[in-house]
Amino acid sequence: MSSKQLTKEEIIRETTSFYTSKNRAWNDKLETCCYTDNNGNHCAVGRCMLVKKLPRINSGANSDEIEVIVGNYPNIDHLLKKRYRGHGFVFWHNLQRLHDKEDHWTDDGVSDAGKKFVLDTFGVQL
Repeated sequence: MSSKQLTKEEIIRETTSFYTSKNRAWNDKLETCCYTDNNGNHCAVGRCMLVKKLPRINSGANSDEIEVIVGNYPNIDHLLKKRYRGHGFVFWHNLQRLHDKEDHWTDDGVSDAGKKFVLDTFGVQL
């Protein structure tokens, strides 16, 4: 993949094209999101992070933990692959909120509720 820096809209479109209800790095047992699950899937922020910076939390890291990592750094560029850099905390927090809400996803991809969230939160029409 190209190393050009992606816009917020490109990241949103990439995220909504990538995820389904089946590959969201969700630990049903713990009912939490994982940076990386036992199948190698990542959460929305985790998918964009440098592998060496990706937390080794396979047992489940809920979005509060993700927010702690993102929230501790107003700029998380040092944690991200180059193409995802240049966007602040609020963007990553909201992208993770999109990812974490179960009714935003179907087996085929983003749901109508997810599309509404994207439009209301980011102003992007899917």
